[in-house]
Amino acid sequence: MTPMPRLLVTGAAGRIGRRLRARLEADGTDASYLVGRPSPIGSRSSVDVADVTDPDRLDEVVAARRPEAIIHLASLTGAQCDADPLRAAAVNVGAVRSLAESAARHGVTRVVLASTSAVYGDGYCAPVDESGALVLESLYARTKRDAELELAAAAASSPTLSTVVLRIFNVFGPGMADSLANRLLVAPAETPVVLAGLDGFTRDYIHVDDVVDALIRASHRSTGQASAVVNVGTGRPTSNRELVSALEPVCFTVGAPRASYSCADIATARTMLGFEPIRVLSRDSVLG
Repeated sequence: MTPMPRLLVTGAAGRIGRRLRARLEADGTDASYLVGRPSPIGSRSSVDVADVTDPDRLDEVVAARRPEAIIHLASLTGAQCDADPLRAAAVNVGAVRSLAESAARHGVTRVVLASTSAVYGDGYCAPVDESGALVLESLYARTKRDAELELAAAAASSPTLSTVVLRIFNVFGPGMADSLANRLLVAPAETPVVLAGLDGFTRDYIHVDDVVDALIRASHRSTGQASAVVNVGTGRPTSNRELVSALEPVCFTVGAPRASYSCADIATARTMLGFEPIRVLSRDSVLG
């Protein structure tokens, strides 16, 4: 088995970052963590504070930590992007460019980017693979696609750097408060979740710990490519009706139905990363 590289994780205080850190520490992996503000994670010696939009500070951290691989999670999400488009471009795109340049400069051999299924839109009617047409309907999706292109360009210009983009589908589980699955479990009777119909709205729900597994695998598995793109989901489409059934009892009402479909074809993840999601959507898995 390929040994784990020395890692640097950005966005380590975020929702996925916290689960990744816990896994790496449990496994005894040599890792350091980058956060945007002082945060009680890890030991003081393993944590750096930096604004990812500051290229000089990013370069200082990469030079000092000397990682063999970087997992880049730091990002603004949908509503945050809409609220501040300039900051979204700086964080989601500019920081990726700076990080890739520093990685190539300091001998990092792999950069893994957490991207999003949002680049596919929600108009498919079957699981989509990585060659599927992109439908960039949101600023968030557009910035993530631009970040993907920045990584691909960095890999193409460096003889030693390889990159892996993980297009992650709908993440649920501990700490994932924005997930529809999580919201259904905590909604009080007086303010139920409003669902966009029961049968026409379908998502691919993947547990945060399965995402962590994919991130770790992507940090060191050989892809045979300078720049690879990999879907991370379960490959199982789940309608709102099936979601409610898996989690009940939950508090919800049915609003105006909306046709919306998003599900991953994960054949590439299976063959390239040896990835297989193992956690099934249930009340227990959402909570822990």
